[in-house]
Amino acid sequence: MNIDKKFNDFLSDCKRLIAIPSINAPAEDGMPFGEAINDALVEMIDIASEMGYRTFIDPEGYYGYAEIGEGELFGVLCHLDVVPAGDLNNWHFDPFEMTIKDNKIYGRGIQDDKGPTLLSMYALKLLLDEGMELKKRVRFIFGTDEEVLMRCIEQYKQKEEIPKMGFTPDSIFPVTNAEKGLYQLDIFTEENIDFTFHGGEACNSVASMAYIDFDEKIEAALKAKDRDYEMFSGQLKVIGKSVHVKDATDGDNAIIALANILKELDYKSSLLDFIVEKCGDANGELLFGKVEDDISGKLMFNVGIAEFSKVGQRICIDMRIPVTYSREALDKVLNEAKDKYNLTSKEVDYVKPLYIPEDSLLVQSLMEAYQEVTGDYTAKPLASGGATFSRCIDNFVAFGADLPTSKTTAHQADECVDTGDYKKAMEVYIKAFELLVF
Repeated sequence: MNIDKKFNDFLSDCKRLIAIPSINAPAEDGMPFGEAINDALVEMIDIASEMGYRTFIDPEGYYGYAEIGEGELFGVLCHLDVVPAGDLNNWHFDPFEMTIKDNKIYGRGIQDDKGPTLLSMYALKLLLDEGMELKKRVRFIFGTDEEVLMRCIEQYKQKEEIPKMGFTPDSIFPVTNAEKGLYQLDIFTEENIDFTFHGGEACNSVASMAYIDFDEKIEAALKAKDRDYEMFSGQLKVIGKSVHVKDATDGDNAIIALANILKELDYKSSLLDFIVEKCGDANGELLFGKVEDDISGKLMFNVGIAEFSKVGQRICIDMRIPVTYSREALDKVLNEAKDKYNLTSKEVDYVKPLYIPEDSLLVQSLMEAYQEVTGDYTAKPLASGGATFSRCIDNFVAFGADLPTSKTTAHQADECVDTGDYKKAMEVYIKAFELLVF
């Protein structure tokens, strides 16, 4: 099948979508996530209509879809919102003007998730243009809030038909059939203490920094431990290494580092004791012991935020739970520990784990498509500590569009993809549709 004959059309439609800075914004009338996201949804519906798909936009503006065929519903769950571009000085190209240079396509959303959305749609379109007849109905669902709270898909599920199975083109090949559970908690106390400190950027990131008012004893301890730090506005800034919580063991948590020093210097706080004695291991073994399974590996455990004032202290913990392990088992241990330290907790977020067995029709077919196109017969289904859109609907998995050798630039400056990689990804999607819906 000649992908090149449609690839320029694919690029042209990518350009149209990337030109819209579809970043989450305050709600406006009929636009729950702002005007730009609504503009991207309308543009996507226009593109889909031009390609011959039947289209629909939710009257309240939460989602849209494009579908074709008849019968049992197969879904492709995509999203049109993007993260902010950040400091434009870090970009070599306008993030919202698609640029092609040296066989790379640049622009915010080209990897996450506007490019993969269109890749999968064009893959199906190519098969239809060859005269193949669908045996199922295929629906591309366009979410608008994936990067924030995924409220769009909750609205979809309340109002619309749920596909029997499907995939999300917003990850990596070959296929991610296991995603750990996500569990975030605030742990806090209103204890009176005689010091303050704070650290961390987000609960789901290992803290790259922690701040405390300058004190010669703390500085001496930092030097003795050869710990990176710097002076910042009269404070000591302890420096760590930030990574996503799914890779917490690869990071260096500045909150934990500073807490250990304060404990050694005899600073008094029950929450500080809890951090040092129970939270210092990125696999949570100090608190829970070993928590792991053969499918998805070890628990990942992270203190992502710390806020210590003299009249109240709080930390936010993010855990990525192996797919066969229950949240209730963790809660039992955690509640006992909280009682010991006189702490209180409040759930921030919980997303159940995803696991679709390797021998399922969906996973087997997607693996076959990837292996046949790439020749990579050693590849195995993947497990992840991240949370993709796929876990929002039962019997969905994450499937591409990144190849294992692709550079991940999503959420970064100069977000880009290799044109050769995307042509190969389109081939994989073509084969997957052949196996699953024709």
